[in-house]
Amino acid sequence: MWLEQYHPVRTLQYRFRRSGDSLELVHARVEQYARSVPVCDLHFSPALPDFRRPFSGRFSGRYVLDVNGQKSHATGVVEAQSGADGAT
Repeated sequence: MWLEQYHPVRTLQYRFRRSGDSLELVHARVEQYARSVPVCDLHFSPALPDFRRPFSGRFSGRYVLDVNGQKSHATGVVEAQSGADGAT
């Protein structure tokens, strides 16, 4: 499922994967007016958990960030853990 916020100067796009009641973030993109490629294109593998709800254990995944058409400009690891009180 894609969600989009449009503005004449820039567009924000988010792609989520449904997992039961949760929406897991797979991809985020920023497009700018009059640019042929996205200024930011961010991919998560696996998808980020839905931070609106507590999740079990610790999440660890990889990300790849393309900047202004430069593929794999940045790569790394993203980690998250849901606390006992539900805070992430």
